[in-house]
Amino acid sequence: MSKKRSRSRSRERDRDDRKTSKKLKSMQVQIDNLTNCVKEFIQSQRKETQSTGPTTKVDDTIEKQWTNWMAKGLTEEARKELLKKYSRRDQHFADTQNCVGTALISLGSAISMLMENPEDGVDQIQLMKYIWDAGKIMADVFHQHSTARKSFITPNLDKDIKSTLEATVSDEWLYGQKLTDQVKDAKNIKKASTSLKAPEKSTTKKTTSQVNWRGSPGKARQVGYYPKRQFTNVKYKPRPFQTRPSQSSSRSTTQTSSRSTSKK
Repeated sequence: MSKKRSRSRSRERDRDDRKTSKKLKSMQVQIDNLTNCVKEFIQSQRKETQSTGPTTKVDDTIEKQWTNWMAKGLTEEARKELLKKYSRRDQHFADTQNCVGTALISLGSAISMLMENPEDGVDQIQLMKYIWDAGKIMADVFHQHSTARKSFITPNLDKDIKSTLEATVSDEWLYGQKLTDQVKDAKNIKKASTSLKAPEKSTTKKTTSQVNWRGSPGKARQVGYYPKRQFTNVKYKPRPFQTRPSQSSSRSTTQTSSRSTSKK
């Protein structure tokens, strides 16, 4: 009985070994095919880069100036001025370049693992880590570009919906598919808040003068009332001094005139 059991176990082991060897051979064939495809792709890319040259022309003066800057570099003052002008944008592009460079390194490591074709086989866990990290970084780069596009567009839009636009999440569209509904809600909230506010009290004082007249407004409204105007800028000529006759002399003159008329 023990011999039969040992024979059956050995047969099962042989079967398992055959299955594993077949799997390894098939995997090896797949890896060989993949490496050949990768090699052909890299060679085709090299041929394309060598065969296709630049189709555009650069002016000779610009080319000379750029080659001079590349050889000698810029002065410290010119470099500081340029960095001040484009500091924020340059920082954004520098971060993007760092992320893309890291993603390229991880992808290059994954491709190198497939091309080396080790005897023990490819470490699938490490390969998946490289590919996963590359995809993760590229997704973050996509998000960075979306936020950068929003930062250029949002300041030019209505200030009332600015906070709503900044809170949106990009999907197929830059501000999301539900942008119209969110804008409507924001406008309705603004209308409701303005209706709840108390009316502001007017701080302007009423003028007491009416039609630039000096006097109380009540008198100016009365019919037939003409207020006196004071002319301060008018200069009057002095009148000559004349003496008036006394009352007694005037009476005597009237009496003599009456007597003379009666005698006649």
